[in-house]
Amino acid sequence: MPRSKRAKVVHLTKTQKKGKELTLRLYANIRECIPQYPYIYVFSVENMRNNHLKDVRSQLANDSRVFFGKTRVMAKALGDSPSTEPYPGTSLLAAHLNGPCGLIFSQR
Repeated sequence: MPRSKRAKVVHLTKTQKKGKELTLRLYANIRECIPQYPYIYVFSVENMRNNHLKDVRSQLANDSRVFFGKTRVMAKALGDSPSTEPYPGTSLLAAHLNGPCGLIFSQR
């Protein structure tokens, strides 16, 4: 009897998972930027393909870093509690990371 074709799994995407390496790189980059930049801003965006966001990125390109990523990873990098934060006060920002948001590390 021939095998049934109905039981086959058909994958519709050919993309690869990003894996743990990307998560660890985001965590390390945020931890490196905390002592380098005196100001950290949390911002939220409704539409990331926005021309306004593109303008902000181009204006801040010289003296700032902009991070988009998983909010839980960014919150862990800033510290969940005062005992786990790398620098004083960074765990207070982690509470504001929910929804589609990002971090700006800036000199100004």
